[in-house]
Amino acid sequence: MKTQAQLKQDVAQYISNSLDFQEQLIFGSGSTINAIIQAGSPKITQAASSSNATTLMLKQANIQEVTLNSINPSEPSICIDGADQIIEGNQMIIKGHGGALLREKISWGAAKTIIVAIDESKLSKRISKTIPIVISSFGISAIQKAVEEIDTVYTAILRQYSNLPFITDDGNMILDLSVDSSTKLEVLDQQLHRIPGVLETGIFIPEQFDLTIYCATQDGILKI
Repeated sequence: MKTQAQLKQDVAQYISNSLDFQEQLIFGSGSTINAIIQAGSPKITQAASSSNATTLMLKQANIQEVTLNSINPSEPSICIDGADQIIEGNQMIIKGHGGALLREKISWGAAKTIIVAIDESKLSKRISKTIPIVISSFGISAIQKAVEEIDTVYTAILRQYSNLPFITDDGNMILDLSVDSSTKLEVLDQQLHRIPGVLETGIFIPEQFDLTIYCATQDGILKI
C-alpha cells in the first residue's frame, strides 16, 4: 500500500505529465503544490504565487515569479492548488489550514481554470475539519463572538503558532471554526461574510469556478 507521501508524488507527476505549462500559471500552496512545482520545473518558466512559502519554492526551483496583477484576464490561465478536505457528493472544498486561504481564493478568482490536486486522504463523506476564517487583527474578540453566535454548537478558536497568534502573509489572523458535520457550508459561507471583520473563509464552493479535481488513490488517479 502506498503512503500518503507517495500518493502526493503520484498526483504531482500526473499533473506535470498532463500539462505543458504554457498557460499563465498561478500556484496555490502546500506540500502537494511543492511536489508539482518540483515535478514540473523543467517545463515551467514563470508563475504567480499565492503564498510566501510557494514564492520560496519557485525560487528554489529556478522559476521566475510574476505578480498576480500581471495575469492577463483575456488569456488562458490555470491556478493549481491543493485542499485540506473535499466533501464527497457535493465536492465542497475546505482550505486554509496552511494559512494562505485569502490569497488562494483571490488566485482562484483570477484564473480561468482551477486544478485541485489531492490524495485520497482528503476525501470525506462528512465535514471533519475546522473551517479557517481570515479576520482583521482589530476587534478580534467581537469578531469571534459574532462567529460563534451563528450557531450554539460552533466554537471559534484563534489560531496559535509557538504560543502566539498566527499571523498570515498579509498580517491578518485566523479563527478555526468547529462546526457540526451536517452544516450547510454554502449557507455558513454567506453568514460569515456578513460579519464585519471577516475577510474570507476557507469554504470554496465548486460551482463558482471552472474546476477539475485530480485525486491520487491506491488504484491510480481519479478525475472528479
